[in-house]
Parts: sequence; structure tokens; C-alpha cells
Amino acid sequence: SLYENIELNKNIVVKFPPRISITFIGNPKVEISGASEDDVFNVSFIDRKTGKIEHSGQIKDGWWIAANKKYYVDWRRN
Repeated sequence: SLYENIELNKNIVVKFPPRISITFIGNPKVEISGASEDDVFNVSFIDRKTGKIEHSGQIKDGWWIAANKKYYVDWRRN
């Protein structure tokens, strides 16, 4: 076949962007998956009305972060 004699280049690495999941069931939650081990994400939950940072932190691949507020807040996420 045509492809039998093609040598594969094992040095090519395809990096896909991480998957960022944001949910508001109960309370706002952000989860990261598919990122590289070295990637660190800064996440902040900010009340748009007051401008106050209600919760923030750094997360990595496979981690999640959530704010404690379980009632409606017009969130701004950074």
C-alpha cells in the first residue's frame, strides 16, 4: 500500500486547548480538563453588581473551584 513506506515523525505533538466547564447548578463551579500538567488557571468569581471578588484561586488540570453562594448572583468570571 502507499502508506506502508511512510516513516512516522514521533516528534510532532498536537496540543488541544483545555476543556473549561462552567456550571451553575446549586452554586457556580469551574472545572478544567485536558490541560497540560504545567498549566495553571487563575479563576475569580466576581459579583457584577458590587464588583466584589467573592471567591478566587488557582486550579490545574482535573481540578475544580466553586463559590459558596447558592442564590442568584450576576457573576462575572475571570
